[in-house]
Amino acid sequence: MKNTFKKIYQLVSSGANVITDLKEHTVIAKGEYMNLDNLQTMSRDESIKLIEELHNIFHNSVPDKDETRVSYPFPTNRHPLMKDTLSSHSRRQAAVLLEAAIILSAKSGSVSFENLAQGKWFWQHPNNRRLVLLKEWF
Repeated sequence: MKNTFKKIYQLVSSGANVITDLKEHTVIAKGEYMNLDNLQTMSRDESIKLIEELHNIFHNSVPDKDETRVSYPFPTNRHPLMKDTLSSHSRRQAAVLLEAAIILSAKSGSVSFENLAQGKWFWQHPNNRRLVLLKEWF
């Protein structure tokens, strides 16, 4: 999973067109489906931590110029330590990375929705109430 995520991260960082589909568990890079079979698993805690960090980057990212619907406002008081991280990716790039991490966690078996939210249709992070994962994504 780590190697596949690093590859996706490099593609997104270089400006390549990467499309994710949470419901279908697919990642399309440069017009081709990425092979997401036989992924090495990460621990559940590692996967959740990665998703949490990427959600924070997404939440604090700068909206794209052409973005018509702003789902999160741009923060006016950013933490100085996060400045470089936040400015390195657009909101679209941050969303692709977050969605890719969710897809890879689900496909590799690192995160099982039943273990997260038994019998519910969503899971909400206990410390970050903005981070919600839907059952249909798993």
